[in-house]
Amino acid sequence: MYNIGVNQPTEDFEHTYIENLSNSKCNLIQVDSENMDAIISNLDGVFLKEDTNQNIGKICGLIMKIKEKSNPLIWVFSEEPSSIQKIIYLQMGADGAFTGEDEPEAINLIINNSLKRYYQEKQVEVIKKPAEHIHGIELIPHNLSIKFSDSTEEIALTRLEFQLMQLLCNNYLKGVSYQEIHEHIWQKPYKNNKYKVANLVFHLRSKLEKSGVEPTLIRTVRSKGYMLSEA
Repeated sequence: MYNIGVNQPTEDFEHTYIENLSNSKCNLIQVDSENMDAIISNLDGVFLKEDTNQNIGKICGLIMKIKEKSNPLIWVFSEEPSSIQKIIYLQMGADGAFTGEDEPEAINLIINNSLKRYYQEKQVEVIKKPAEHIHGIELIPHNLSIKFSDSTEEIALTRLEFQLMQLLCNNYLKGVSYQEIHEHIWQKPYKNNKYKVANLVFHLRSKLEKSGVEPTLIRTVRSKGYMLSEA
């Protein structure tokens, strides 16, 4: 299940394009400038719709803000066809730029193919614990989930949550600094932005706790970062 952010969908836009995404194992979340900081780290992709209120300047600003805070896939939709605008959005870092001339089914296929290819490129071997190191934890990369030995349930994670859990597993019982986590996940220099790391850890902890995992699994290492303890 992919988490896809969508900005201000209209009823017609939602019926034509969003329903196709919803039927393709995508969890749709409305995103705007007010809630972006809180949810962006949990999004796998963002679908930005350009209209009279969200013109090219505002869309470019949103793209910059998204890329500053996280690294999801980004697609832009414009009602009016414009090759210049397409080029601008792609130069800004968008992964796709569509117009009203593109078939909804084609847009849906392009987005889903992008998501599949994106994860295939980042796919790694399933991490299974050596018994003496990571007790009862199995990470499953092909569907971005985690499973514990005392449960048959797989817990679905976002891409960033999975990368964080993977990093903590690789450093079992060792503290991992905010800087290490930030640079590993976002692939950008660390500028003392602990809040991004803390926000991601908060969402991961909450998701695990709702599935019955002990809240002490991910421990806070004071003034340093986080550590994975025994499950």
